[in-house]
Amino acid sequence: MVNRILDRIKAPLLLFVFVMLAFVPITYHYAYADVEADFKQHMQWAIVLAHNGLGGISPDVLAHAGWQFVLVFVQRLFNSSFEFAGFLAALFSTGSVALILFFWYQPSFAKMNWPNWKICLLIFGVCIAAPLSLLWFLDHLMYLGYIGITSYHNPTSILLKPFALLQFIFTYLCFRE
Repeated sequence: MVNRILDRIKAPLLLFVFVMLAFVPITYHYAYADVEADFKQHMQWAIVLAHNGLGGISPDVLAHAGWQFVLVFVQRLFNSSFEFAGFLAALFSTGSVALILFFWYQPSFAKMNWPNWKICLLIFGVCIAAPLSLLWFLDHLMYLGYIGITSYHNPTSILLKPFALLQFIFTYLCFRE
């Protein structure tokens, strides 16, 4: 019984850890480095929220303050810096996307006798997928004109992704028949 449970959770658990490890460098860069990204601004709002409560944040920020609430929660849970809280929350969200995709894809691919390692490799590819700019050599602006499915710089997009994916899956399941 225990061996069967371990066999069932081994592949998704390894995928979760592998995806989180793969995203450590880029997530660390945005969470800790002083770069042009949204992490620092959202961290500042989370610090204000932690110290002053809801009254310290403007209504336009409170309208989508999920990331700030998560940061305050993680920071207090681990008694850590807000940078570490953002780093950990972003990694967990990214790993959650991989888990959701695994449990969504696995039954279909298992019917085609795909081993779990191939499914995990495919899901890892989906997690790092981004558009290729064929005209990069002209303007050296790889991002211009593209909306990639993998956002590294925006913590609210990172937090939204697992929830949006679950919403899509549940909507699909509602209308499937």
